[in-house]
Amino acid sequence: MKFTTVNKLIRLSSFYFLLSVGLAFPSCDSAFDLDEDPGKAQLVSLPYESIGELELAMTGVYKQVWSAFRMNTAFVTAWSADDLTTFRASGKIDFREYDQRTVSAENSRTISSWRSIYLAIREVNAVLRNASQTQLNDQLALDQLTGEAYFIRGFLFFHLTRNHGRIPLVLDVELDYDIGLATHEEIYGQIESDFLQAEALLPLSSSIGGSRPNAGQHVHF
Repeated sequence: MKFTTVNKLIRLSSFYFLLSVGLAFPSCDSAFDLDEDPGKAQLVSLPYESIGELELAMTGVYKQVWSAFRMNTAFVTAWSADDLTTFRASGKIDFREYDQRTVSAENSRTISSWRSIYLAIREVNAVLRNASQTQLNDQLALDQLTGEAYFIRGFLFFHLTRNHGRIPLVLDVELDYDIGLATHEEIYGQIESDFLQAEALLPLSSSIGGSRPNAGQHVHF
């Protein structure tokens, strides 16, 4: 009897709680404007109207780069044959494939890293497209942020080709399902072009911080 009474009390309390939540919040029609005008949605890339918009876009780029490199997956190829990930009870089968140099096409670490890096490249491509159509008074800031975008894309292509060899050279935001693998000459030519563009646009030093690219840094790969 006591158990049945407790169950009834729980159900009754749950009912009144859900009722109070429903009364506390307005309906969807009143809480949200569902009568949207699709013509006002920014579904295409547009020129930036201020340096603040460009800075915000570059913040998104750095966030995506951080997401792609925040775990060991991005550097898994450096672990090959080091015997650090061969412990069978550790649940690191994807790492073990790299350690034993028998990487399968279904390796989830490879797939997640590949996707994350290309998402970052797509973010960079959006910045470069929008910045090329932008006319702002602060040319130095425009050059600085555009140069950073070129530097990051060159670095990402370099990282990908060192890990995977021939890769697609994705240079725009639209998806090209027919894109093939570029030759090594095309890949390194694009990397060189991006780095040269970055060198021409970036200042010798940056007041933003040492972690941001500038033309005075010497990067060794």
